[in-house]
Amino acid sequence: MPFMDYLLLYREKLQSISNQDLDGVIADHHWTIAAFDISFEVLERQHPASANSLEICAFLRNENISFELISRGSGKLLHETNFRYVIPIIV
Repeated sequence: MPFMDYLLLYREKLQSISNQDLDGVIADHHWTIAAFDISFEVLERQHPASANSLEICAFLRNENISFELISRGSGKLLHETNFRYVIPIIV
């Protein structure tokens, strides 16, 4: 994505987020939310299985997610996507 396109999208996201009532979110963090949101949308479009994996990890939070747990269920959770291809995209 060209930088000027990203900057325009970033400003739109930031304005949208600033207009929302985000209970408990410090206003100084809105720029971080906007940047993450843009990045995640791009990841979702270009690598849906990677976005799915990231959502699963976010759902499990910091509960010591083991590689074994994810790799055992990778076929089911990632719709038969090659798991070894997905991990480098997320990291």
